Amino acid sequence: MEEPPYVNLVPPDNETGECKTDRAVPCRVAPESELVGVNMTLAIRNPKYYMCCSGFCIDLLQKFAADLGFTYDLYRVEDGIWGVLNNGTWNGLIAEIVEGRADVVVTSFKINSERQTALDFTLPFLETGITIVVTKRTGIISPKAFLEPFDTVSWLLILLVSIQVAAFTIFLFEWLSPFGYDMKVSPQR
Repeated sequence: MEEPPYVNLVPPDNETGECKTDRAVPCRVAPESELVGVNMTLAIRNPKYYMCCSGFCIDLLQKFAADLGFTYDLYRVEDGIWGVLNNGTWNGLIAEIVEGRADVVVTSFKINSERQTALDFTLPFLETGITIVVTKRTGIISPKAFLEPFDTVSWLLILLVSIQVAAFTIFLFEWLSPFGYDMKVSPQR
């Protein structure tokens, strides 16, 4: 999936079919079914079939391949989506892994709890800290919605403890105040 600056797609050089930038690698953008019977030497030069992938994720992939000694064949997912669960079936990038068509997904991929049930993720290389929280409920918010975090017994205990702490604090201030109630001093006559 293309997402600059993590994964960039640029067309190859028209004459040689090679990638113009030194750190870019060829990646297939056409579905595999379109390549049946096509001359691969010509297909690599045609941006309809192959483009050049570069970016931060591609740099990581090249480093991992060099360090761990594996080869790879990059391609863009056919349906062009990240992957969601529809009627018990995954689509997009997740379907590529789950159905065994790919071994690894290399892109800036958002991790959520639903996706974690289907895939194993590495540690994130970027945390944005941006979060949006919305309620799934529809309708009018109840006027007593602020009471919902605790049950009735918890609120009664909080009220009881609060009254006790407030009463003790007032007593302490009155006792220590020079003008407050002091049991040692007798009233003036």
